[in-house]
Amino acid sequence: MVATHDWLDHYKNSTLSSLPKISLDHRSIMLKLEKIKKKHCPFKFENMWMTHGEFKNRISEWWQLKVVGKTMFRLTKNLDDVKRNLKI
Repeated sequence: MVATHDWLDHYKNSTLSSLPKISLDHRSIMLKLEKIKKKHCPFKFENMWMTHGEFKNRISEWWQLKVVGKTMFRLTKNLDDVKRNLKI
């Protein structure tokens, strides 16, 4: 047995196949696992960023980028841009 029923239930889109025989006494197997989606991690502001000398200038720079749309769309887009830049 290569996998339990619980394992197979958990990884439904995975495949297991035997490869061509290379030696006389065994065959190799190939296990292809499904891609596991990353969970969404909420943005978390770090207070230590405030101590960086360029932090306020960078935020101002990123916030000034022109976004076209309604007010709530512009706010959301600006926040996303700041978040993306902070994660780099």
